[in-house]
Amino acid sequence: MMISYKPSHSDCGDEVYKAVANALLEIKNYNLSGMYAVPEIWNPKQGRKASLKEIINYVIKPWKSNKRKR
Repeated sequence: MMISYKPSHSDCGDEVYKAVANALLEIKNYNLSGMYAVPEIWNPKQGRKASLKEIINYVIKPWKSNKRKR
């Protein structure tokens, strides 16, 4: 016997309901094959997702400085 529960707005409040619905929609948009989170690289200084250029610069900058200088 399977029992399912669908909370309503009155059970948990409008803000909580919207937050959960928004999170589920984001998971669905990122990964259609399953309901698991997809990691993202974040730029905490600017409060947004990091661009590919920023990621490459972050990885290459320490690598260049550690090269042996002649």
